Amino acid sequence: MNQNSEIVFYESGKMGIYIHFPYCIQKCSYCDFYSIGVGKNFFQQEEYFQTLHIEIEQRLKEFPWENFLVSSVFLGGGTPSLASFPHLHKLFKTIREYFSFTMDCEWTMEANPEDINFENLEKWKDLGINRISVGVQSFHPKVLEFLGRYHDKDKYFQVLELLSKKIISRYGIDLIYGIPNQTIEMFYEDINRALSHNLEHLSCYALTLEKGTEYSRKVYQKENPPPNEELQTYILKTLPSYLSKKGLAIYEVSNFAKLGNECKHNLQYWKMLPYLGLGVSAHGFTGNARYANPRSLQVYMKQNFGFLKQENSLYLDFLLCTFRIMKKINLQSFESFWIDIDGFESKLESWSKKEICFWDKENFQWNLDYIHLLDSYIYELADLDSKFL
Repeated sequence: MNQNSEIVFYESGKMGIYIHFPYCIQKCSYCDFYSIGVGKNFFQQEEYFQTLHIEIEQRLKEFPWENFLVSSVFLGGGTPSLASFPHLHKLFKTIREYFSFTMDCEWTMEANPEDINFENLEKWKDLGINRISVGVQSFHPKVLEFLGRYHDKDKYFQVLELLSKKIISRYGIDLIYGIPNQTIEMFYEDINRALSHNLEHLSCYALTLEKGTEYSRKVYQKENPPPNEELQTYILKTLPSYLSKKGLAIYEVSNFAKLGNECKHNLQYWKMLPYLGLGVSAHGFTGNARYANPRSLQVYMKQNFGFLKQENSLYLDFLLCTFRIMKKINLQSFESFWIDIDGFESKLESWSKKEICFWDKENFQWNLDYIHLLDSYIYELADLDSKFL
């Protein structure tokens, strides 16, 4: 059984802000996030940032976001580390004027290794960024080439040393596993390289086939091999124990951290807390209604923002989010999402007897020995409500 004893509760009154920056140097073949490759040369960003400011004003008119305390701000993409400092400064100033924040608010920026240097880290720190998440994916050039990922080999091997200088106090990296021609040894070489620099947060994602991506198309056309599912299952089974011995505990199926270094923003998603999504393709959630902005830059720039739609039931969302958490969960504090679902508690009781999970009528926690079967168990819970079939 997972030994992480910290208990996760639902927290009312807090919210997150997500800002999507869609531009990249090069679009990766596997990536399903909305992004546009623009090359290495300067590109115009002013109109996009102007639209973000307009969207903030529009969102505040349709829902009282200002009544919440912001506990996290997350810049994702795309590659937000390509965003200009003057535009970010102006955007952050606007956000600080409109919203109230917790004393320990987390400000995260996603970055590519090529953009990590002393000058940028100092400038981001001055903007208020206190956490960096770097999309490394792998330190093996052949693996990066297969993924269609732009990379500068020299920058890749400098990034961990620069981050460990703690110019920005909190940081983590992302890795991908199950890539064709990637071996177990190669993946654990990446893991050990990261651990050698006293890493505090690590996200490890299994390569998946996402509809509409270049990689997915090539697999279906037999031009590329599919993800290595056998390797993915092995890593799911072995990685949590391996990293636990190194001081990084699993807190979500793909995320590991030293105590106190978990990503607050992502935890807010998994805890079903409200979040304001800004930018092309961004989503937002008020607590009982959602919206989704268009996945088209041209449409978004015309100020066509997604409209709030009331959710009839949040049960499936709750399963797909909260049940990914590997810490102990106080399910009683989440009862508004499941209390009227027949068979929910009896299913947890039957799993508890089989030691698939821990459940004492109040707190729930997965047994990590069954983590590779997580999706099938979540589907069993979804099956309790026939409208999700």
